[in-house]
Amino acid sequence: MKIKFVEDAVVAQGRGRKAQHDFAAFIEELYKFPNQWAEFPEKVSFASSAYRISDQFKDIEVVCQGGNALAKDNPNKKMWTVYLRYVPSTPVQTEDDTF
Repeated sequence: MKIKFVEDAVVAQGRGRKAQHDFAAFIEELYKFPNQWAEFPEKVSFASSAYRISDQFKDIEVVCQGGNALAKDNPNKKMWTVYLRYVPSTPVQTEDDTF
């Protein structure tokens, strides 16, 4: 099999997709208000994109409501409302925990 090598510039043009929603800025603000649910200001097309946030950001809970799994171009498509909450995990050490 022959391998065709290309310059980095060829691949850089089509690598990945730009995020449609700025969850990072929203979550940075959310860290200031622990244990409070907040509604993300934009609706999202697919709940799975919102649920991946909990993998990317520490101690963030995500709930999506109201949408459906239809394709974006389907006229019956319903967008998802995303709710997020920061729940800090601070392990408490007691004297019983020491050996």
